[in-house]
Amino acid sequence: MPDETREIRRVRALFISDVHLGMKATRVAQLIDFLRWHDADVIYLVGDIVDGWRLAKSWHWPPEYDELTKLIIASDPHSPDGVRANGTPTNVDAFAKAFGCKDGDAMVNSGDKKVVIW
Repeated sequence: MPDETREIRRVRALFISDVHLGMKATRVAQLIDFLRWHDADVIYLVGDIVDGWRLAKSWHWPPEYDELTKLIIASDPHSPDGVRANGTPTNVDAFAKAFGCKDGDAMVNSGDKKVVIW
């Protein structure tokens, strides 16, 4: 059980690397707990946050992944809604081409929902 008397640790930056969402062995609960006790000016997402290879073989996306995603998005006061991402979005044309994704697949948005990098 978490120690509710702990103070939240304030840091300038957090680097989260190679989470591999999509793999069953990912320790999402521990990462969620860590993020709840750390407040950062900026969170950098580096490496494979979402494991496209694993998801292409077998879709595994439990509710904890949504909880983690919402926690990361809510923690960044600098980003206006829908404008900025500190990480590499997987939903881009190069990703779809590399993984053989087609329109209608879970990892592919179309139209005004498609991620465009300028």
